Amino acid sequence: MNETRASLLPDDIGRWLTEHESTLLKVDPSIADWTRQYLRGHVEHTASIIENVRRIAMSGEVESVVDIGAVPGHVSAMLKRAGFVVQAVDIAPERSKGLFEALEIPFHRVNVEHERLPLPDDSVDLVLFCELLEHMQSAPFHVLGEIRRVLRKGGHLLLSTPQISPLMRWRFLWGEDFQDDLVTEFAKVDSIGHMGHFRLYSQSEVVHVLAHMGFEVVGIETGGKLKAHDRRWDARLLRRLVPDRMRAQIYVHAIK
Repeated sequence: MNETRASLLPDDIGRWLTEHESTLLKVDPSIADWTRQYLRGHVEHTASIIENVRRIAMSGEVESVVDIGAVPGHVSAMLKRAGFVVQAVDIAPERSKGLFEALEIPFHRVNVEHERLPLPDDSVDLVLFCELLEHMQSAPFHVLGEIRRVLRKGGHLLLSTPQISPLMRWRFLWGEDFQDDLVTEFAKVDSIGHMGHFRLYSQSEVVHVLAHMGFEVVGIETGGKLKAHDRRWDARLLRRLVPDRMRAQIYVHAIK
């Protein structure tokens, strides 16, 4: 059954997003432009998530999935269409209420930094925690503890977050910030309904935090393009020397 569901996930993510854009844009008008830009600007990232889910589903029984930080809802939609039992969790899921209701995806309004997930213990096969860690303003221990609580024994966590690259570290030594502008990121609470980037993590930091919370990390991948337009000599050199570390995101697969 898991292989059947995995085989139904789209191979051409860009085409799938384009073909289903009218459904995926069933969101609150206040985030319609942001949703459109997000879907078109994060095709490679979305493809990486889906490919990781496919791999996990092919390696073991995966039926129930919880998508934390689900808005705008496109990943939840793909998994639902592929036959997975999906629940969406978000700090403001009503922003994508039209999409979730159209696809009959249950959604929960939860501030995962402080609140409990409304799910039973040991009840979920896979939790997605993608592009959320960097938005958190407090320690991630509470939400990771909640994820571990709701996962069944042997259940899977797929976490993705932007990574700190060698280029960021190098330029930081010479006075450049590698964090996003906090004024802009805080303002996103009002403009799109959630905090922007607050803190970036290195691979070793993510692994350390997950191990501290009782997860076993079984795989790490990198994906996405990091400042591909940057043609300065140091960027070109580091892309040649450490190409994997110059990717935009890290994808961490851990099990309970």
